[in-house]
Amino acid sequence: MRDEFWEYYPLTDEDIETINSDALVVLDANALLHSYRLSPSTAEAWLEMLEALAERVWIPHQAALEYQRNRIDVISGQSKLVTAIERALDSSFGDLRSAVGKRQSDINRSRVLDLAELNEAIEESHARVATVVAAGRDRQTDLTEAASASDQIHKRLTALLAERVGEPPDREWMDQIHTEGKQRFAAKQPPGFADAKKDSNPEDPYGDLILWKQLLSEAKNAERPAVLITEERKDDWIRNEAGRNLGPQPALRREFHTHAGQPFWLYSVAGFMRVSSHFGHPTSNEAIVDAERLEAEAATEAAASPEPRLEDIVAALDRLSDPDQIPDDELRSAVGEILGEWVTSLLRSKRTTRSGPAAPELDS
Repeated sequence: MRDEFWEYYPLTDEDIETINSDALVVLDANALLHSYRLSPSTAEAWLEMLEALAERVWIPHQAALEYQRNRIDVISGQSKLVTAIERALDSSFGDLRSAVGKRQSDINRSRVLDLAELNEAIEESHARVATVVAAGRDRQTDLTEAASASDQIHKRLTALLAERVGEPPDREWMDQIHTEGKQRFAAKQPPGFADAKKDSNPEDPYGDLILWKQLLSEAKNAERPAVLITEERKDDWIRNEAGRNLGPQPALRREFHTHAGQPFWLYSVAGFMRVSSHFGHPTSNEAIVDAERLEAEAATEAAASPEPRLEDIVAALDRLSDPDQIPDDELRSAVGEILGEWVTSLLRSKRTTRSGPAAPELDS
């Protein structure tokens, strides 16, 4: 039975040895962008590991394109987060100072509160929290440097990936992918069918499939196995059963073997760091723990805040455009315009809060 359904079983010892010694280390765009989300020390460990494995690193053209498209948005998002916390901090302590000031006379007459002591505690607390937030701003990538492509992470990745990016596809090849993609999506054949609703841009739904096909072609030409490092967590990539990540979808393993005659596996960034010693470059436990923490937080966030389905949004727009629901023509038009802009923005967003499967033990 194992011979017939091998893709549902763990990697064999022989496959593990082959992967450890010879696999292409393929980076998805979200794994590259993860460099900006990790703490500085963990990002340094991650980049050092990739640089040590440089001769084995390769990325599909599609991954490089998506990284370039989304890099500034990821950095900007972190800058906006720090700004939002700074504003919340100032607002909260401002409200507290105002509340104390309005009750100053009552506090002075109170036997339980000392006004000077209270004000001193407020200022000390504000300063302490502000110091933590300021340190976070110091650690973030400077947006001006990022925009000029001169930030250190981008410079190091650019140097690392020189001559290691796949060739861009031509129009005929892309047309074939679109045709095949429609058939694969209809049959829910991985990867990419979970992105079938991303139709604001005609190429967006097929981004994962484009990347996969480029990876298959490279592995076949190189006659090598491959590991794909990705922060994907959707079930068009990952085999999720009983609440556990069991590795890549079996259909992906079989398709890879059919095309390249080699084994294939998926890792998250944290998962690859856990097994990095088997690839000849061990990572510190501190860096692994930090990467795992970020992975767990992303998984919790994704589970707690599922994105709305496109069909549900469209249905809501249809209801709101119904005169029986909103009789006032001007109000109905204004609501439709605002929601339409929001939907467009949502569909164009590139969200990468995703994670990969638990890593198997790759002991040779």
